[in-house]
Amino acid sequence: MSINGFLISFILLHASLTLAKNPKEPIWPPVVQTDRGITYRSVYNDTRSVKYFSFCGIKYGRLINRFSAPAPPCYKSIKSCARGNPSISRAITPEYQIPGYPKCSQAIPENGTNYKKREKSYQYIPKVVPDDEVEDCLFLDILVPEKVWNQTRGKNKSLTAVVVYIHGGGFTSGDKSLKEDPSPLLARGLDLDPQGIIVVSINYRLGLFGFLAGAGNDFASNGGLMDQRMALGWIQKHIDKFGGDKSRVTLFGEGAGASSILHHLTAPNITDHFFPNIQPKIKHHRNFPFHFAVLQSPKFQPIITSQSDATYQKVLAVTSKIWGSKVKSVKQLRLLPYEVLYAVNTILVRESAYGTFTFGPAVDYQKGINNSYVPDYPLRRLATGRMAKGVHVMVGQKIDEGHFFEPSIMRKPDGLKISLAKMFPTVVKHHLEYVNDFLYPSRDYNSVDNGEIKRSAEGLRDIFLGCNIHYLLHTMAQSSGYVLKTTWASQCRFFEQAIFQAGARDTFGNNSSKTTINWLQDELLHFSRRGALTARIRPYDGSGRVLLASDNEPKNYIDDPSAKHQCRYWAKFKFERRK
Repeated sequence: MSINGFLISFILLHASLTLAKNPKEPIWPPVVQTDRGITYRSVYNDTRSVKYFSFCGIKYGRLINRFSAPAPPCYKSIKSCARGNPSISRAITPEYQIPGYPKCSQAIPENGTNYKKREKSYQYIPKVVPDDEVEDCLFLDILVPEKVWNQTRGKNKSLTAVVVYIHGGGFTSGDKSLKEDPSPLLARGLDLDPQGIIVVSINYRLGLFGFLAGAGNDFASNGGLMDQRMALGWIQKHIDKFGGDKSRVTLFGEGAGASSILHHLTAPNITDHFFPNIQPKIKHHRNFPFHFAVLQSPKFQPIITSQSDATYQKVLAVTSKIWGSKVKSVKQLRLLPYEVLYAVNTILVRESAYGTFTFGPAVDYQKGINNSYVPDYPLRRLATGRMAKGVHVMVGQKIDEGHFFEPSIMRKPDGLKISLAKMFPTVVKHHLEYVNDFLYPSRDYNSVDNGEIKRSAEGLRDIFLGCNIHYLLHTMAQSSGYVLKTTWASQCRFFEQAIFQAGARDTFGNNSSKTTINWLQDELLHFSRRGALTARIRPYDGSGRVLLASDNEPKNYIDDPSAKHQCRYWAKFKFERRK
């Protein structure tokens, strides 16, 4: 070890000993010690807009086996701790914080490629797995402004609001490392409220590793959602040690992140069943693990059982080809090298049909078994009142958000019916004909340019997105909504840029766009303080109106564009025939 390395190690060791012997003497930069004696060190960030501490790489859970629910982390104080599957790829704990380390296994579809005509040569098999992508990736980061930290350590100790960011990426890519500098958001939080905010970002398993599903198989579906739920439980138990108020936790998410929140809102409250060791035994600590939520464009494709089964069989087939030997079961998948499954995940996601990702949340209900996290489609759960009614929600949507399938199909007179038949192959034929001929009749689009494309886009938007938005706004007791009509709203990851970078740099084009983006950031921060009590957008309630935010028009309230009569049909639609 070099002299400099020795000095750094000595300083860190001295800091830990000082914390144990002199708890009242401040440590720099701060450290946090949990009730299990685990110490988390911070890094000091001195930016132009705000000074803050980052606690990165905090382990909130671990994997004992593949395709299983997560388990609590193993601590030295725990005498008996189950040994994990040795085939699982695990992160090497660094001696210092590495931003963005580690990531869960990543994969991205080749959108726009006609995968059916592409040669199945497996030329996309990764030669080397990136060092920072592992299976046991259940880590989170916490960002605390210095001013907030000092307030929580004084005599008049006060805890502050917590924003938990769940990244998007189609359930196959993304990670906890914020792609945008968080300092503008932290600074603006202090401008609007002296108590400021604390930001938490989390990893969760993705693709094959987090969302393998299939009826009757010996594994837990929706592992990625259960990872998120475990992280929220960890936050409830420990965030006060970082200065956060566990009774004021707001989730932010866009796309897959927002869809994740939707699934948590409609999931059974089964924390005791899956995570009995995460939340305290005290009864009032067993409340729902978040209190407010901002869902920007909660779109996802409902995955039916027949699709899950087909994907599972394809996983086995592709794995067998790569491994060079027949693979017939999850038991065998669990024993294979990580590199093999990483290649399988890459291939299947890259070959996803246009606008889809192959993997994602799937209904996992099995009769007589009480461990389902997604017992039914969220839309039906909302329509029948089976959701966390006490959570305050703000829901955002964009104008003309609905291009999910290939334009070549959508131009055809029966384009909508063809698309639906591909998505839901077991649906009775006359249901598809009813949708095509009566629910979205061609005559309603004859006078519109590209009428067939618009007809198909509207139908798919309603299923994937619009009706989710409408029923969230309509059924949740405390809800409000907004519609974005801006030049930058179509950008990839625009919501992340909006909430973290508003006012920071020339990202959003003209001055009108900048004004709108600054407004959006402020609205989200006001909402995160105490939900509907501090929100400035009017409640949805009986008016059914949402706020339109446009680059070129004054902000005004309009009828909710997602409130369509077709949603009543989709809320009862039988996506597949039950056997």
